[in-house]
Amino acid sequence: MCCCAGKHKRELYKNLQNNNNATPASYYTDYAKILSKVIRKAEIIEHDKLILNSHNKVKTTWGIINKESGRNKKRIEIQALQVEGKKFTDQQTIAETFNEYFVAIAENVKRQIKNNLINDDNDNMDSHTHFMEQAFNKPYPSMECKYTTTKEIEQIVQSLKAKNSYGYDEISTKILKISGPFISSPINYICNKMLFWGVFLDRLKYTIIKPLHTNDDIGEVSNCRPVSLFTMIFKNI
Repeated sequence: MCCCAGKHKRELYKNLQNNNNATPASYYTDYAKILSKVIRKAEIIEHDKLILNSHNKVKTTWGIINKESGRNKKRIEIQALQVEGKKFTDQQTIAETFNEYFVAIAENVKRQIKNNLINDDNDNMDSHTHFMEQAFNKPYPSMECKYTTTKEIEQIVQSLKAKNSYGYDEISTKILKISGPFISSPINYICNKMLFWGVFLDRLKYTIIKPLHTNDDIGEVSNCRPVSLFTMIFKNI
């Protein structure tokens, strides 16, 4: 229907080029305005249908927003990964390889620092670890955590930067800021419970790790660095 209407609009425009009469010009202007409204209404109906039938409504919504605003970015897909001379093309194997590599980074850095300190006796006395051991040779004094309030939680939520990124719960800071007045009380209750029991909820520890390509060959695991996407409630707490 929109295709036929668009074709008719073009025909009217062509006829208007050779006609100086005000009536066809006025008709064309009114027709173009009505057609724009009809197309816009059809787009809204189509977008509503996509969101309604989507399993991931947040992702679909932001996909529509990015498409309409022209902010769509081409994602770099890793089709193959080179590790110790072996090439992997299976996506599950690639994901597991990245996971193992990123998990081992902290331990490898720690081991490397320890070896450097052992091999260099001159730096032992001036190292940061030696300073910390000397500065805090006594047990750290106990501290007392005060309970939070709903007002404090609301202030923290509003202070967050509005971003589109989200964790496994698919709740971005933009959504969190909008819904702040309605969810500040439950979040406050959860925070105070965790302070009382001294336990941090396991679900809030979950994070999505995404490999971000830095430079050189994208197929080398060492050329990617991990980006952690925590839940926005985790950042709030």
